[in-house]
Amino acid sequence: MDLPHHKMRDLRVLKNRVEALEKENAALRKSLFELSSRFNLLSSRILAPPSDAMTFEPIEGDVLPSTSASSFDDADDMIYDSDPTHAKSKETAQFYPKMEIKGHQGAVYAVGFSPRGDLLASGSFDKTLRIWDVSHTQQKELHCFYGHTLNVSTLWWSPKGGEVLTGSYDQTSKIWDVETGKAKGSWNTDGFVQCVRFPEDDDQMFGSGTSRNLLAIFDRRHPEAVINLQNDAMINSFCFINEHRILSGDSVGQLKTWDLRAMKCIDSFVYENNRRAISHVAWGPLRSSDPEKPRNGITSQLIAINSYDSVLRVFDWEMDPIPSYRHIASLRGHKNKNWPIKSCFWSGRRQRPLGLGSNQLSHEEIYAATNRDLLAEPSSSLPFADTGNALDQMIQDWELMQRVEGHTDRIYDVGFHPLEPIMCSASADFTVRLWVLRKKK
Repeated sequence: MDLPHHKMRDLRVLKNRVEALEKENAALRKSLFELSSRFNLLSSRILAPPSDAMTFEPIEGDVLPSTSASSFDDADDMIYDSDPTHAKSKETAQFYPKMEIKGHQGAVYAVGFSPRGDLLASGSFDKTLRIWDVSHTQQKELHCFYGHTLNVSTLWWSPKGGEVLTGSYDQTSKIWDVETGKAKGSWNTDGFVQCVRFPEDDDQMFGSGTSRNLLAIFDRRHPEAVINLQNDAMINSFCFINEHRILSGDSVGQLKTWDLRAMKCIDSFVYENNRRAISHVAWGPLRSSDPEKPRNGITSQLIAINSYDSVLRVFDWEMDPIPSYRHIASLRGHKNKNWPIKSCFWSGRRQRPLGLGSNQLSHEEIYAATNRDLLAEPSSSLPFADTGNALDQMIQDWELMQRVEGHTDRIYDVGFHPLEPIMCSASADFTVRLWVLRKKK
């Protein structure tokens, strides 16, 4: 029986209203992570001590102020800008699209290759961790892990590559078994989990940095953290220097070195009184004369610091016996004001062509990436969304190598294959993309 005309009209109105609400809900859910990050950033500015070196300017279309980049620049800084014509014309290699990976139902915030490079992990606003087999030309999803109740904000592979550690805004860290497709454990912490990490050679221990100023160290054989390091600001990024020390970056611009045996901070560094929040710290290639030297004996290493101001600062870091930081360059060309993005290094001089793509890349394509160090930086600029600016470091001379385009929304994370010149990128457009370095077509 046909419904009366007025009831049909009411049904259409209700249907349109439901569709509108669903779109609005999707937009609100998509922006949760970004709004949380903005709130954290604003909180850090309110709590940060005043600085005569800081000036503020409005961001077009935004409500938060931004520190003027000029207030951080040295006269001798090596700086590039976003004009793609500044890339050297002699450049003979570029990144080209290799694969577009689809499957997530939300923005992808974290991505990373396994230690062997044959698998890829991605974490998303859709609350899932997905494992992809990328050893072939077509995408293949091996596992989709459910368990987090809010967005997966960070991930890290175990040293042997059999497990993935994730952190979420549901205030938990979880470990997942890639072979069995099952969860191995879950650990609660205080605050949104901003970053997680295993040490280089220990899969029984891991760390978690949170929005509640906590750097927690877990032994997975115990249900609670075995060490709680209390900071005075949110922990946004950290890494294990060795089995006893950790370097962290926080929301008031501090790089801190922590001693796990003494369970306290032993050094704190702020560059030129820049109290802008550090969103990410990326470790670069060793600068020791002996590339086989273990990390405990590193005399010098590059680190790249993101600070929400569209400037990527590169330092030469030393630990002998206390940390020292020498500013090398301030790099521009991307846009990341107020957005939490992650950069990544790749060192072609210390890798060998094995694993993913070794049977797909020619010797000329492999050769195109040797004798160079690359640094990829995502960008949040729209409509010029891209996977970042790949930088070539040759004898400490930084050049804009390429502006890689393809994503349709801002990019949150990039990573390099451990052995080959292949880059992955994670975006708010729900996709992960792979890019391979080849000679110009």
